[in-house]
Amino acid sequence: MEILAISLIFNLTVELNFLISVISLILIIYSWDFYQEYSYQIGKKQANLIIVFLLITIGLFFLSLSLSSSIAVSVTFLLLFFMGLFYNVYFKKLSSKIIGFKDFFVTACWSTLILLFFLYTNKTDVKPMMFFLAFVFTRDFTNIVFCDLKDESADKKKKIQTVAGLLGTAKTIRLLLLVGFLSGIIILSGVLLNVLPEISYFLLIPVFLTSLFILNSHRIKHFSPSVVDFEYFNWFVFAVIGKLIL
Repeated sequence: MEILAISLIFNLTVELNFLISVISLILIIYSWDFYQEYSYQIGKKQANLIIVFLLITIGLFFLSLSLSSSIAVSVTFLLLFFMGLFYNVYFKKLSSKIIGFKDFFVTACWSTLILLFFLYTNKTDVKPMMFFLAFVFTRDFTNIVFCDLKDESADKKKKIQTVAGLLGTAKTIRLLLLVGFLSGIIILSGVLLNVLPEISYFLLIPVFLTSLFILNSHRIKHFSPSVVDFEYFNWFVFAVIGKLIL
Protein backbone atom coordinates (compact mmCIF):
# COMPACT_ATOMS: atom_id res chain seq x y z
CA MET A 1 0.00 0.00 0.00
CA GLU A 2 2.87 2.35 0.78
CA ILE A 3 4.33 1.96 -2.70
CA LEU A 4 0.93 2.23 -4.39
CA ALA A 5 0.25 5.46 -2.52
CA ILE A 6 3.62 6.91 -3.55
CA SER A 7 2.99 5.92 -7.16
CA LEU A 8 -0.22 7.99 -7.08
CA ILE A 9 1.40 10.97 -5.38
CA PHE A 10 4.31 11.16 -7.85
CA ASN A 11 2.51 9.75 -10.91
CA LEU A 12 4.86 6.78 -11.12
CA THR A 13 4.16 3.40 -12.68
CA VAL A 14 4.31 0.39 -10.41
CA GLU A 15 5.76 -2.58 -12.29
CA LEU A 16 4.77 -6.09 -11.24
CA ASN A 17 8.39 -7.23 -11.21
CA PHE A 18 9.30 -4.60 -8.59
CA LEU A 19 6.34 -5.52 -6.41
CA ILE A 20 7.35 -9.19 -6.57
CA SER A 21 10.87 -8.27 -5.45
CA VAL A 22 9.55 -6.26 -2.50
CA ILE A 23 6.89 -8.75 -1.38
CA SER A 24 9.15 -11.79 -1.73
CA LEU A 25 11.97 -10.04 0.19
CA ILE A 26 9.61 -9.18 3.06
CA LEU A 27 8.21 -12.73 3.15
CA ILE A 28 11.70 -14.22 3.17
CA ILE A 29 12.96 -12.10 6.06
CA TYR A 30 9.86 -12.51 8.24
CA SER A 31 9.61 -16.25 7.54
CA TRP A 32 13.29 -16.73 8.34
CA ASP A 33 12.96 -14.74 11.57
CA PHE A 34 9.92 -16.81 12.54
CA TYR A 35 11.78 -20.05 11.79
CA GLN A 36 14.81 -18.98 13.85
CA GLU A 37 12.62 -17.92 16.75
CA TYR A 38 10.14 -20.80 16.90
CA SER A 39 11.63 -23.76 15.01
CA TYR A 40 12.27 -25.59 18.28
CA GLN A 41 8.65 -25.08 19.40
CA ILE A 42 6.84 -26.27 16.29
CA GLY A 43 6.73 -29.77 14.81
CA LYS A 44 9.16 -31.09 12.23
CA LYS A 45 6.45 -31.08 9.54
CA GLN A 46 5.65 -27.40 10.11
CA ALA A 47 9.34 -26.51 10.16
CA ASN A 48 9.87 -28.33 6.85
CA LEU A 49 6.93 -26.48 5.31
CA ILE A 50 8.51 -23.17 6.30
CA ILE A 51 11.80 -24.23 4.71
CA VAL A 52 10.02 -25.22 1.48
CA PHE A 53 8.14 -21.90 1.47
CA LEU A 54 11.43 -20.07 2.02
CA LEU A 55 13.14 -21.85 -0.86
CA ILE A 56 10.27 -21.12 -3.24
CA THR A 57 10.14 -17.47 -2.17
CA ILE A 58 13.91 -17.08 -2.48
CA GLY A 59 13.71 -18.53 -5.99
CA LEU A 60 10.97 -16.04 -6.87
CA PHE A 61 13.03 -13.21 -5.41
CA PHE A 62 16.12 -14.03 -7.46
CA LEU A 63 14.01 -14.54 -10.59
CA SER A 64 12.53 -11.05 -10.21
CA LEU A 65 16.00 -9.58 -9.70
CA SER A 66 17.27 -11.28 -12.85
CA LEU A 67 14.51 -9.51 -14.79
CA SER A 68 15.35 -6.09 -13.36
CA SER A 69 16.82 -3.55 -15.75
CA SER A 70 18.72 -1.71 -13.01
CA ILE A 71 21.91 -3.21 -11.63
CA ALA A 72 22.01 -0.66 -8.79
CA VAL A 73 18.50 -1.63 -7.67
CA SER A 74 19.29 -5.36 -7.87
CA VAL A 75 22.50 -4.96 -5.86
CA THR A 76 20.70 -2.96 -3.16
CA PHE A 77 17.95 -5.59 -2.99
CA LEU A 78 20.65 -8.22 -2.48
CA LEU A 79 22.23 -6.18 0.32
CA LEU A 80 18.86 -5.94 2.08
CA PHE A 81 18.38 -9.68 1.54
CA PHE A 82 21.68 -10.64 3.19
CA MET A 83 21.33 -8.02 5.93
CA GLY A 84 17.93 -9.47 6.82
CA LEU A 85 19.09 -13.08 6.76
CA PHE A 86 22.22 -12.45 8.80
CA TYR A 87 20.81 -9.89 11.24
CA ASN A 88 20.83 -12.37 14.12
CA VAL A 89 24.39 -13.45 13.32
CA TYR A 90 26.12 -10.11 12.82
CA PHE A 91 23.85 -7.23 13.83
CA LYS A 92 21.89 -8.50 16.82
CA LYS A 93 24.93 -8.12 19.07
CA LEU A 94 25.00 -4.42 18.22
CA SER A 95 21.37 -4.18 19.39
CA SER A 96 22.51 -5.14 22.87
CA LYS A 97 25.38 -2.65 22.87
CA ILE A 98 23.99 0.39 21.03
CA ILE A 99 20.75 1.94 22.29
CA GLY A 100 18.19 2.14 19.50
CA PHE A 101 20.33 0.27 16.95
CA LYS A 102 17.51 -2.16 16.18
CA ASP A 103 15.02 0.69 15.70
CA PHE A 104 17.21 2.66 13.31
CA PHE A 105 18.48 -0.43 11.49
CA VAL A 106 14.97 -1.72 10.69
CA THR A 107 13.72 1.79 9.89
CA ALA A 108 16.59 2.34 7.46
CA CYS A 109 15.88 -0.98 5.72
CA TRP A 110 12.19 -0.18 5.28
CA SER A 111 12.94 3.33 4.01
CA THR A 112 15.49 1.95 1.54
CA LEU A 113 12.67 0.08 -0.22
CA ILE A 114 11.08 3.44 -1.03
CA LEU A 115 14.40 4.77 -2.31
CA LEU A 116 14.62 1.68 -4.53
CA PHE A 117 11.16 2.41 -5.90
CA PHE A 118 12.22 5.93 -6.86
CA LEU A 119 15.38 4.59 -8.52
CA TYR A 120 13.51 1.76 -10.26
CA THR A 121 11.07 4.24 -11.81
CA ASN A 122 13.88 6.66 -12.75
CA LYS A 123 12.62 9.30 -10.34
CA THR A 124 15.92 11.12 -10.02
CA ASP A 125 14.82 14.58 -8.78
CA VAL A 126 16.93 14.80 -5.65
CA LYS A 127 14.94 17.33 -3.59
CA PRO A 128 11.53 15.57 -3.81
CA MET A 129 13.21 12.23 -3.09
CA MET A 130 15.03 13.56 -0.04
CA PHE A 131 11.99 15.32 1.40
CA PHE A 132 9.76 12.33 0.94
CA LEU A 133 12.36 9.85 2.19
CA ALA A 134 12.74 11.98 5.33
CA PHE A 135 8.96 11.79 5.79
CA VAL A 136 8.95 8.03 5.21
CA PHE A 137 11.79 7.59 7.71
CA THR A 138 9.84 9.38 10.44
CA ARG A 139 6.75 7.23 9.79
CA ASP A 140 8.68 3.94 9.68
CA PHE A 141 10.52 4.98 12.85
CA THR A 142 7.17 5.62 14.53
CA ASN A 143 5.97 2.19 13.43
CA ILE A 144 9.04 0.31 14.69
CA VAL A 145 9.32 2.11 18.03
CA PHE A 146 5.59 1.78 18.78
CA CYS A 147 5.71 -1.96 18.11
CA ASP A 148 8.62 -2.22 20.56
CA LEU A 149 6.26 -1.11 23.34
CA LYS A 150 4.47 -4.45 22.99
CA ASP A 151 7.77 -6.36 23.07
CA GLU A 152 9.44 -4.27 25.78
CA SER A 153 9.71 -7.08 28.36
CA ALA A 154 10.85 -9.64 25.75
CA ASP A 155 13.49 -7.24 24.39
CA LYS A 156 14.84 -6.68 27.90
CA LYS A 157 15.18 -10.44 28.41
CA LYS A 158 17.09 -10.66 25.13
CA LYS A 159 19.18 -7.63 26.19
CA ILE A 160 18.07 -5.65 23.14
CA GLN A 161 18.33 -1.93 23.89
CA THR A 162 15.44 -0.26 22.11
CA VAL A 163 14.28 3.34 22.29
CA ALA A 164 11.08 2.21 24.01
CA GLY A 165 13.06 0.22 26.57
CA LEU A 166 15.26 3.21 27.34
CA LEU A 167 12.50 5.82 27.64
CA GLY A 168 9.65 3.81 29.06
CA THR A 169 6.06 3.91 27.81
CA ALA A 170 5.00 7.47 28.67
CA LYS A 171 8.13 9.15 27.27
CA THR A 172 8.06 6.94 24.17
CA ILE A 173 4.48 8.04 23.45
CA ARG A 174 5.51 11.68 23.77
CA LEU A 175 8.48 11.06 21.45
CA LEU A 176 6.23 9.46 18.82
CA LEU A 177 3.81 12.39 18.98
CA LEU A 178 6.76 14.75 18.49
CA VAL A 179 7.94 12.67 15.52
CA GLY A 180 4.41 12.89 14.11
CA PHE A 181 4.62 16.68 14.38
CA LEU A 182 7.98 16.55 12.57
CA SER A 183 6.39 14.41 9.83
CA GLY A 184 3.78 17.10 9.32
CA ILE A 185 6.42 19.83 9.15
CA ILE A 186 8.32 17.90 6.47
CA ILE A 187 5.19 17.57 4.30
CA LEU A 188 4.08 21.17 4.82
CA SER A 189 7.51 22.63 4.09
CA GLY A 190 7.98 20.35 1.08
CA VAL A 191 4.74 21.48 -0.54
CA LEU A 192 5.20 25.17 0.37
CA LEU A 193 8.69 25.09 -1.16
CA ASN A 194 7.23 23.47 -4.32
CA VAL A 195 9.39 20.42 -3.78
CA LEU A 196 6.56 17.96 -3.11
CA PRO A 197 3.32 17.76 -5.12
CA GLU A 198 0.25 19.39 -3.57
CA ILE A 199 -1.44 16.02 -3.12
CA SER A 200 1.14 15.30 -0.38
CA TYR A 201 -1.03 17.45 1.92
CA PHE A 202 -3.44 14.53 2.14
CA LEU A 203 -0.79 12.46 3.97
CA LEU A 204 -1.21 14.79 6.94
CA ILE A 205 -4.54 13.11 7.68
CA PRO A 206 -3.11 9.57 8.19
CA VAL A 207 -0.33 11.03 10.35
CA PHE A 208 -2.89 12.85 12.50
CA LEU A 209 -5.07 9.74 12.78
CA THR A 210 -2.10 7.59 13.80
CA SER A 211 -1.20 10.10 16.53
CA LEU A 212 -4.77 9.83 17.87
CA PHE A 213 -4.59 6.01 17.74
CA ILE A 214 -1.27 6.06 19.60
CA LEU A 215 -2.74 8.26 22.33
CA ASN A 216 -5.72 5.94 22.65
CA SER A 217 -3.42 2.90 22.85
CA HIS A 218 -1.57 4.55 25.70
CA ARG A 219 -4.88 5.27 27.45
CA ILE A 220 -6.10 1.68 27.25
CA LYS A 221 -2.60 0.18 27.69
CA HIS A 222 -2.86 -1.95 24.55
CA PHE A 223 -0.16 -1.61 21.89
CA SER A 224 -1.31 -3.53 18.84
CA PRO A 225 0.91 -3.25 15.71
CA SER A 226 -2.25 -2.66 13.65
CA VAL A 227 -2.47 0.81 15.24
CA VAL A 228 0.54 1.97 13.23
CA ASP A 229 0.42 -0.51 10.34
CA PHE A 230 -3.00 0.81 9.34
CA GLU A 231 -1.45 4.18 8.50
CA TYR A 232 0.06 2.84 5.27
CA PHE A 233 -3.37 1.70 4.10
CA ASN A 234 -4.63 5.22 4.88
CA TRP A 235 -1.83 6.64 2.74
CA PHE A 236 -3.35 4.90 -0.25
CA VAL A 237 -6.93 5.82 0.65
CA PHE A 238 -6.17 9.52 1.06
CA ALA A 239 -3.88 9.55 -1.99
CA VAL A 240 -6.86 8.30 -4.02
CA ILE A 241 -9.09 10.95 -2.43
CA GLY A 242 -6.47 13.58 -3.23
CA LYS A 243 -6.37 12.46 -6.86
CA LEU A 244 -10.15 12.78 -7.10
CA ILE A 245 -10.21 16.26 -5.55
CA LEU A 246 -7.15 17.91 -7.14
